[in-house]
Parts: sequence; C-alpha cells; structure tokens
Amino acid sequence: MGENDREQREFLAKALAVGLGAIAGGAIGGPIGAAFGAVAALLVEENLSNPKPPKPELESSSGPPQPQISNRLVVLALRSTQFREYFSHLSPGQKITEKTTCELLYRNTKYIWRGTQEKFKELKEQVEKLAAEGSDDEGTFHLVALETDEGLPGLGKNANPLERRDAFLALASKGKIIWVSPRYI
Repeated sequence: MGENDREQREFLAKALAVGLGAIAGGAIGGPIGAAFGAVAALLVEENLSNPKPPKPELESSSGPPQPQISNRLVVLALRSTQFREYFSHLSPGQKITEKTTCELLYRNTKYIWRGTQEKFKELKEQVEKLAAEGSDDEGTFHLVALETDEGLPGLGKNANPLERRDAFLALASKGKIIWVSPRYI
C-alpha cells in the first residue's frame, strides 16, 4: 500500500471515529456530549492505530541512561511588571521565608519549568542571550530559579490548583533562590 493510500485510510478512520463519537455523545448529552464523544473517539482511534510499545519492567543496561528531572529545581516565569512590583528584592542565595512572598509567587507565576541540571544550564544561556533592551516592560519576563529542600509534587505538571498553592506556600521554609534572570523577551 502506498504512502498516500495509508494517509487517506488514517484520515478516514479518524473522521469516522469522530463522527460516530459525536453521534453517540450527542444522543446522550446534546452538543457538549457530542464534542466530548468526538474527542474521546478520536483518542481511542489514535491509540488503536498507533499502539505504544510496552514499557520494560526493569531498566536494561543497553543504551544511555535517561537524565532524571530534578524534583528540587524549579524555574518560575513572572511578567516583568509584577516582578518589579513584588519581587525585585529577590536575589540568588536568598531563602524564601515569608508566606506573603509565596502567595504572591503563586498568584503571579505564568509558567513553571522543571528539568535536568543540564537543561537548566542551556535555559540560562538562552535567556541571557535574549535579554530585553530598553525600559519597556510590555511582553517581557523574568525567570526565578529555585532549589527546594525536598520535592514538591504540587509544582509538577499535572497538579491541581490546591496542590499547587500548597506547594508554593511550602516554599516559605524549603525554597532557596539560585538564579534570577535579566528581563527577557
């Protein structure tokens, strides 16, 4: 079967899955049910069409070791206007001691990044190359890198808002600032 035939077949399978899912979902829950049914059917179709290989139970020694994401290294992105207003007093080496600072970090953090030490070094290098010029804060950010005494799962990717807020508040006794970026675009 040619590449074009395979692509057409995959497209038709997805279209059929979305259509059937929308019909089934619409019969149960109206327009919202139709939307959820279509999305669910598409996900099922993709998983059936492209099954993922099973993960090995034990790590084999063949192949390079995968770098581990640090549970203790967190980088927060803050808009420059909020950084200047609330956080300009923060500096590397400083421990976070006040709950009010943690609450403000929770409210004003736009993005959270977690990764390996190696990726963090790359991130620092890239950000320092992108330093913003001039005094206009519109659309610029500061990054604040923190190291914690212990892993805070609430700062992870799939944390719910309550877990996230609790993790930010826990920074008051566990967080130390290791880097503050220059203002960047």
